[in-house]
Amino acid sequence: MILLKRIKPILFFILVAYVLLYVFSLNYKKGQMSLLEKAVVEAVGPVQKGVHHLFGYIGGFFDEYVDLIGVKEENKLLKRKVALLENELNNYKEAYLANQRLRELLGLKKSLSRWPTLAAEVVSWDPSGWYQTITIDKGFLDGIQIGMPVINARGVVGKITALSRHYSRALLLIDPNFAVDSYVQRNRVYGIVSGYKNGICRMQYVQQNQDVKEGDVIVTSGMAGYFPKGLPVGTVSKIRINKAQLFQEIYVKPFVDFSRLEEILVILKERPVLNYGRPRKNH
Repeated sequence: MILLKRIKPILFFILVAYVLLYVFSLNYKKGQMSLLEKAVVEAVGPVQKGVHHLFGYIGGFFDEYVDLIGVKEENKLLKRKVALLENELNNYKEAYLANQRLRELLGLKKSLSRWPTLAAEVVSWDPSGWYQTITIDKGFLDGIQIGMPVINARGVVGKITALSRHYSRALLLIDPNFAVDSYVQRNRVYGIVSGYKNGICRMQYVQQNQDVKEGDVIVTSGMAGYFPKGLPVGTVSKIRINKAQLFQEIYVKPFVDFSRLEEILVILKERPVLNYGRPRKNH
């Protein structure tokens, strides 16, 4: 009995193998099947059909899986290419914008042919927030001195207030400590423009009877000798008149967008030497 139990699986395997081989051999026989052949085919046929569909499904699944892996890798590659192209396009755009700004500065430099100028880049803003200042990448070794005007293609930016060998600090027009002699371009009404708050300036010391209107263009007067005459400062944005006061309250919106300062020009103009009428010594 023990021997029979051991050989039973072997006999069953042999029987199944025989039946399958017999079924396979039917493909080579012509003519009508015998009753046994028909019985075997009818019994084994559904199993063969199921096995065929199962292997077909598994084969299709693996084909789709392989295709999906290929699509995933292709998608990653395309994403990398798109990122590289976007980065390259952004670099081209930055180069184009920088070229436009430099062209504007070059045009401004030509218009200021009377004065030598030096181009510089803004490297930082005052981190403390107490003062409206910028640091530029040129210093006294480049010929910069205290008090020299700083401008860009839009107009007055500020003036140099501190120096090192390779860097300078400039006080901006919008700082309350800044002041520049100016006038209304339309009728030469004089005043002093200084920073106020929130990026707005004030034109001070303009008497009540002086003709100033909203929209008037303000330019440098050149009176104090620091800034050349006629540099754009801004436009009058608001006027308040209080009859109890001696002067008008005139608010000026600068032409320069101080939130986007990148390149500037320093006008290499020395501070004026003031002579108060002292007699010269004869040698």
